[in-house]
Amino acid sequence: MGAPSDMSAAPAPAGQSPAPARSRLAWWIAAAAGAVAIAAVAALVVVLVGRIGLPRYQYQLAVYLRQEATSAQKAEVQSALPRLHPDGTIRFENRDEAYQRLKKAFKDTDLEPKSADAVPESFNSTTTGPWFDCRTWSLSGNRHTAALSRMTVPLLWLR
Repeated sequence: MGAPSDMSAAPAPAGQSPAPARSRLAWWIAAAAGAVAIAAVAALVVVLVGRIGLPRYQYQLAVYLRQEATSAQKAEVQSALPRLHPDGTIRFENRDEAYQRLKKAFKDTDLEPKSADAVPESFNSTTTGPWFDCRTWSLSGNRHTAALSRMTVPLLWLR
């Protein structure tokens, strides 16, 4: 028996490509990169088209202030509210305005407020979208919490 034959490829003649295996590897790398790019574009289209069909809701935002809130605290709260992306203006309602509105709304009932001092001041606005994320401007951990009593966000379905 003779020595095993040498299975290695002979050197390529001058002027020819040395390894067809390298071109196959490059082809596979290019194909994989193309597949990843196509998958990324498909995912983006799914996300964008999916948002089109989402229902739209209107959220009426009310941020009630504590009785002892200072003017500086009220100004800080008002300056932070645009992060909630209001549709229009942010309206401030003082105690007298709130008292008159509630007095009219609850006339001749047990819920009628007795004085303006019993009604909190508030900031009111409306925002529209498929969802409302309170984490955008959360009450907990926010530097404005010293001035806030509570925040309410009732949902109105628009469709």
